[in-house]
Amino acid sequence: AYVWEFSNGKWDPKVVHLGSAINRAVLCCSWSPDGTRFAVGTGAKLVCVCYFEEEHNWWVGKAIKHHQSSITALAWHPMHSGLLATCSTDQHVRLFSAYLKEMDKGENFGKFGTLLREIPAKAWVRDCKWSPDGAVLAFVAHDATLTTVDITDDYRTETVKTRLLPFNSIAFPTTTTIIAACNDCFLYAFTKSGTSWTLSGKLRSDAGVEKKTSSVSLARAKFQLEANMGQATAVDKLESKHQNVISELQVKQAGDDWVVSSSGYDGQIYLWRPKDV
Repeated sequence: AYVWEFSNGKWDPKVVHLGSAINRAVLCCSWSPDGTRFAVGTGAKLVCVCYFEEEHNWWVGKAIKHHQSSITALAWHPMHSGLLATCSTDQHVRLFSAYLKEMDKGENFGKFGTLLREIPAKAWVRDCKWSPDGAVLAFVAHDATLTTVDITDDYRTETVKTRLLPFNSIAFPTTTTIIAACNDCFLYAFTKSGTSWTLSGKLRSDAGVEKKTSSVSLARAKFQLEANMGQATAVDKLESKHQNVISELQVKQAGDDWVVSSSGYDGQIYLWRPKDV
């Protein structure tokens, strides 16, 4: 891995050695809220937490084990950089202590790498995010479910099942709102009422524009579709803003006037606000 630092008007890379045990690809990476460390999830069933050693003037990596398959996503607790959540294709979400005695002066979650909690899912887990206040951890799995875990209420777990395609990414802009990016290229909102979460619906999107073609071209296209795909009509443009799978959601601004950004394989980035729900 590399950490790039801006100094003297240019960006300088510094190599971070993740360790010889990591012999598979890096799948995800995330900085802690205070910027003192970052975590790397790999296909080698390991998470590597990296931090800077002032004494030796280099970046050091420490491995976290306990995973049975690849790590797909990472989420740092917004209040404590010593608490890290991981998602894996082994159908589990885990909470680990990322406490570093060299720099952590606050709450001690135990020895580095200690497994604090293991939460099972029914399919591989795609993404996880913390609520702004750090009380709830939410994650989405490949079975099109959203699960919330309230760590302030004895890790009370609630799962919302949907009949949609799987979700790829989620954002947690307020303590009562979760935005999820679905494989159908739309965003969906989940809202909390009392202690329960429900699927509120699809976020508003621009309608697709039909493409006009000549009758000859239309007939030829119809024949090709029936021969190749077994269908007589084609969609020129999706009704969603994104014209391909949405890969990532990020909270740009939290609170009542939240702003969430979405990026997709169509090369586009869009901003979403409460009025779109």
